[in-house]
Amino acid sequence: MSHLKETKIDPASLVVTTIATTIAPTTLWEGIIRPSDLKVGRVFHIKGAGLITTHDANDMATITISLDGTTIITLQSPAGQVSDDAWHFKIFLTIRQTGAGGEISSHGDIYIVNETHNTMESFAADLSIQQPITLTCIWSDTDNSLKLTQCWIDEEA
Repeated sequence: MSHLKETKIDPASLVVTTIATTIAPTTLWEGIIRPSDLKVGRVFHIKGAGLITTHDANDMATITISLDGTTIITLQSPAGQVSDDAWHFKIFLTIRQTGAGGEISSHGDIYIVNETHNTMESFAADLSIQQPITLTCIWSDTDNSLKLTQCWIDEEA
């Protein structure tokens, strides 16, 4: 039976990040996976939560997770008007192959009013080097607000 290792949150991750009134991609959070942690069969979890407010019923937020600049999962909120509603997401990354020709699969869920999912069966990455992870958000329209109050990465042992 697998279990989660102790989760340690970088103090920089404790900062509340808010994006509002922009349709340009905005970074919400950044993390790193060290090469020594990249082992075949290892599963990483990226999780986060916060509050969301939309201007009208057509507004949607698109959340993207990138590994060293390569998009590994994109999650889009359902359209709808909300005010300071809770939202959260979770993403799973499974290491299939390591080294310069590494391979990862990913799956993500986002809950904003309703739950939506996305899976990327496989993507290539150089897993012989440190991998920066970036969480960004882009709005379909202006006058919206998405607040990330916590975000972290942990791994199964």
